[in-house]
Amino acid sequence: MSGTILLTGFSPFPGAPENPTSWLVEQMQGRGDVVAHVLPATFDTFEKNLQPLVERHRPAAVVSFGLSAKAIGFTLERTARNTVLAGRPDFAGNISNDDVLERGGPETIPTALPLTAIAGDLSVAGLPWDWSESAGERLMICWKTWF
Repeated sequence: MSGTILLTGFSPFPGAPENPTSWLVEQMQGRGDVVAHVLPATFDTFEKNLQPLVERHRPAAVVSFGLSAKAIGFTLERTARNTVLAGRPDFAGNISNDDVLERGGPETIPTALPLTAIAGDLSVAGLPWDWSESAGERLMICWKTWF
């Protein structure tokens, strides 16, 4: 495993015709050991886009930035939930066939990122942040553990 950090943002999606996470990760490309990619906001983005990137780069960490209309600053996600909000289309107009990401999998998986240290760094930089227990039910790609 290398010291590479894989950063991901997302394309626009219903309700967000512009997604600043794509701009954010593009700005980080090439800084140190950062590999940045903008992923389509689709239900199959893990299998089609993120998993191949993880297999190719074997990063030390994957950090995925998302967009929330409710957030005032950064929200640090403590857990990934094994849920998909069924019945609503993704950016490509597809509707999930299931209400979970991994049938038989655990309800949640805690992050392995050093969130306390990240929160401290954000505070020192004067940037607003808050804790969150879930990124929501829309599209959860940071579900699997690879290493």
